Amino acid sequence: MNILCYAPGQSKIGKQLQDLILTIVPPNHLEVLRSRRGLLKRLHQPIYFVDVALLIFSTRDELQEMVSLEYLFGNLRLILILPDHQSETIALGHKLYPRFISFADSDLEDVRMVLKNYLDITESKNIITEPDRKELPAGGRDKSPTAQFRQSMGGYSLTASKIHSEKRQRQAKGSL
Repeated sequence: MNILCYAPGQSKIGKQLQDLILTIVPPNHLEVLRSRRGLLKRLHQPIYFVDVALLIFSTRDELQEMVSLEYLFGNLRLILILPDHQSETIALGHKLYPRFISFADSDLEDVRMVLKNYLDITESKNIITEPDRKELPAGGRDKSPTAQFRQSMGGYSLTASKIHSEKRQRQAKGSL
């Protein structure tokens, strides 16, 4: 599991959280960003291999800035650590559609448990089983309905350009 952690500055909670995450995943699976600019730069890069983004906010203003950029987070699983328990702050946090919210004054054990659960889920999804291999018939061709359909379509993929070219050919034959 790969974790992106935004912990601005040299905050005490950021260091605690980093140490906590490193008890769950190896250091090469953790990417810590200390500045807003660094986070924005990273979010403009592909985030395919990031499983969870953990964002720590020390003020409501920082949170408000991130809410205006919520489109950059896409479908990332977000865990937020909010600066206070005020209802306005919590409402702002929910605009980022997090999977979990905690607070800066908590002991962070709840965050560790959530990350551990994500790790267990991710590992169970990454179990690769070898597909059943079946012997081909004597003729060397698979005669299953799926294989016959693929062959009738000219292979495994039918691209949009192929569909359009076939459509143009049919239209040209019809207009002759």
